[in-house]
Amino acid sequence: MKESGLNNGAVQKKARVLVTGANGLLGANIIHAIRHDGRCRARAMVRKGALLRSLEGLDYELFEGEITRK
Repeated sequence: MKESGLNNGAVQKKARVLVTGANGLLGANIIHAIRHDGRCRARAMVRKGALLRSLEGLDYELFEGEITRK
């Protein structure tokens, strides 16, 4: 069976999705849904020093950052 597509057999990288507040209830569920779907890779954005308990066992790329201005 021949695969169709524009990449002509080249390995295609999965898109990354940035989830801000990923260690919260909603964010952790979004990370789980992205992983379950399989079409994208999840990048979890949390504040430096944040608890990551809600993300245990999930497949994600961790990104520490701050988006608010003080």
